[in-house]
Amino acid sequence: MPFLYLFIARVLDSAFDKSLYRIGRGALVAVLLSIGVQTFRIWNLLDVKRGHYRQALNDMWQASGSGNTTISSDNDRRNELLVVFYSPPGSPLKSFNYVRGNEDVACGTDWFITHTQDNEEPADQQFRAQSGNNYVLFEDCPFAGNSGWRWAIYRRDAPADEGDHGGADSRL
Repeated sequence: MPFLYLFIARVLDSAFDKSLYRIGRGALVAVLLSIGVQTFRIWNLLDVKRGHYRQALNDMWQASGSGNTTISSDNDRRNELLVVFYSPPGSPLKSFNYVRGNEDVACGTDWFITHTQDNEEPADQQFRAQSGNNYVLFEDCPFAGNSGWRWAIYRRDAPADEGDHGGADSRL
């Protein structure tokens, strides 16, 4: 009788090994197929990342003069954190100051950032804020599409006429 149990154990062991081999092979094929399908998105994430926030803020830093440079955006909760985290370190002669949208800024900010998760629609080349300031597109920063936001960075242009305060494309 003990030999019967050994025989049954050997048969079950052999069957179990073969089924695990099939399951392992199937899992490997499924993983490779999944990676193959997602290759473009993974490559895009490695190349573009979640967004070029640090590079964008460095470009703004280089383009700004000395002194206190003001920045605002269409979403304080998201963009303020990104600006604070990725901003170049300040110096006594130059710094970034994020201005929340609900704070009254009579003259407008030097920079305005819009964000979207749409990578297809091109950013507007310019817009006029309710404060009367014109903003011109400075940089359009893509993101990978899996996570993050696309930034459109606008720089304040020459002040607009006093009588006209925005229109359908007003943002501030």
